[in-house]
Amino acid sequence: MLDLGCIVDAVIEVLTAQYPTIPVFKDYKSTEFVRPSLFVALEEAGMLDLGCNIMKVTPKVRVDVILERNTQGYADSAELAQMGTAVMSLFIGQYIAVEARTVWGKSAKAKGSGKDYISVFLDLEYKDSHQEEEETDELMDALKLS
Repeated sequence: MLDLGCIVDAVIEVLTAQYPTIPVFKDYKSTEFVRPSLFVALEEAGMLDLGCNIMKVTPKVRVDVILERNTQGYADSAELAQMGTAVMSLFIGQYIAVEARTVWGKSAKAKGSGKDYISVFLDLEYKDSHQEEEETDELMDALKLS
């Protein structure tokens, strides 16, 4: 199974490649914070057993697009919307390289939740196999047939 931190790092790599002049952070307490910038965090992750020793893993990653403020403390709403849309388009319907695997950008949505930033939620997905072979072998050893 992929480490969820590696998925966040892969999202950061995509953003850094697209926006090389905009800093990307994954720590709320960064002392190097500047505007404009991007903040990336894992929101949640789920797993679903699909049967046949396969599971679907669905991490959700949040990307906050933080822009410059005007004198009233607001960012330009059109620029926020444009940047939110651009970030979504980087991931939706795309495969993201994570270690030696790929993660699918299943869906994305943006939510304008602040005066100077917009949050983009990326629903990612990949499939993996269960790691239950050892437990099954032990159970088979205990089985007695008459």
